[in-house]
Amino acid sequence: MQRVVPLEARDPRQVGGFQILGRLGVGGQGVVYQGRGRDGTLVAVKVLHEQLVASRANRNALARELEAARRVAPFSTAQVIAADLDAERPYVVSEYVDGASLEEVVESEGPQKGNALHRLSVATATALVAIHEAGIVHRDFKPANVLIGTDGPRVIDFGIARLFENTTTLTGKVVGTPTYMSPEQAAGERVGPATDVFAWGGVMTYAAVGRPPFGRGPMAAVMVRLAHEDPDLGDLPEPMRGLVMACLEKDPARRPTAHAVLMRLVAAPVSVQAPVEGPAPYPEPGPARNVTQSDPETQPATLSPDTNPEPVPPAVAPDRLLIRRPSLGRKPSLWWSTLSAVAALLVVAGFLFVQNVRNGYYVGEEDGKVVLYRGTKDTVLGLSLSRKAASKEQLNPPIVVADLPGSVQGQVKETFAVRGPEALRDLAKRVCKYGLGEDVGKVVIVKGRGQADCRQTMVVASDIRVSELPRSDAAKVTAGEFAFVGRAAADAALSRLADRRDACKESGGPAIADCPSAAS
Repeated sequence: MQRVVPLEARDPRQVGGFQILGRLGVGGQGVVYQGRGRDGTLVAVKVLHEQLVASRANRNALARELEAARRVAPFSTAQVIAADLDAERPYVVSEYVDGASLEEVVESEGPQKGNALHRLSVATATALVAIHEAGIVHRDFKPANVLIGTDGPRVIDFGIARLFENTTTLTGKVVGTPTYMSPEQAAGERVGPATDVFAWGGVMTYAAVGRPPFGRGPMAAVMVRLAHEDPDLGDLPEPMRGLVMACLEKDPARRPTAHAVLMRLVAAPVSVQAPVEGPAPYPEPGPARNVTQSDPETQPATLSPDTNPEPVPPAVAPDRLLIRRPSLGRKPSLWWSTLSAVAALLVVAGFLFVQNVRNGYYVGEEDGKVVLYRGTKDTVLGLSLSRKAASKEQLNPPIVVADLPGSVQGQVKETFAVRGPEALRDLAKRVCKYGLGEDVGKVVIVKGRGQADCRQTMVVASDIRVSELPRSDAAKVTAGEFAFVGRAAADAALSRLADRRDACKESGGPAIADCPSAAS
């Protein structure tokens, strides 16, 4: 079970509707708390340091990054749930992972071998593929940002590192853990997905041999080795050794993509070195680490004045592998090669299918209003792929389901797939309008009058006699000139007519010029 540090006097007790239960840690980005949602679900609440969101430009940049982070497929990552950057205490809420970090696991239990290393490598590579598919570069992938949960490894803290990086580079410094930085990141150059692939190679080295590939020590010494020396992979066996070596290429253009790394991992076993007593299971999860703790190795380094403060990912290298399969001593059988190829194709097809489903749109109902969703209401392989579309894609004010034609109401309640946000505008054109009319000499509210696909229905019968209204109002009611979108507007108009009728009936004489009792 996780050990939660008691709250301090200055800590909040409530953040954005989430109850704060205790502290999980403090890092360069902010303080992370364990929280609980209204439904009882545990979450990780990160209250950001003020300097990260001090300016509107920073808040806008982080908002865009977090919006992209919400689109990251949920497998192998701790998904972003909510955020409010304009709150008194700006915060980001993410999925809570109850488990120790990879850094803590290796320190306490030693390097990972055999199946444990294979599962770790596949899960983390899958996470990077999902992050890159959403248009994000993690920028701070390291052992402390990989949590070993009860359901396997999860990658955390994506979506915030870019703002943290931009804030610090504006001061002429770069912040990060140099042992897992790519050469281009350490030099303050533009970074892209290849930067995360380099970090993945370093993290897998640490997981497999217990130390980073360029060693530890003073930051300056590590950065010199990073720029000029070959990585030390220890006793890391093939074929994992060749894959990691390709990821640690100093030229980002020569590194494989995260997708290519994943395909290599699922096409063949990662390691021929297995534990003596059989495959090692995942370690029992220990205390959760939802934030990177302060690390003496995480230090600022001065950059040159011409450093670009706004890193922009370069063109991604094509999906190719820059490594060769090591010789196994004998030619693999045809059926095994075919099986491996089929397995790889199935993984690719499955991933593309999930991404295609998640990128789709469908319309549904929430609290009597029409809402646009992303993904699908159905689960795929036990995963929920449904989420509400961004607020900018919703109609404001929203369409009331009861205001739609009966046939359309049924479709919305059952949900139906659409091409995108423009479908809401098409639905708005089909909304049944409310109008004021006359029935047996009295004013009534009628729904759907004069609309082919709306059944005309009297929804309100009032006690207002048309003959008691000012002549101008009576003429409009009779001609059907009062029409409104939404029942509330029609109710308000009916109330105003009642007030005008009463004004005409005042004992001191009519207060409106064209009242029926006024002189013509």
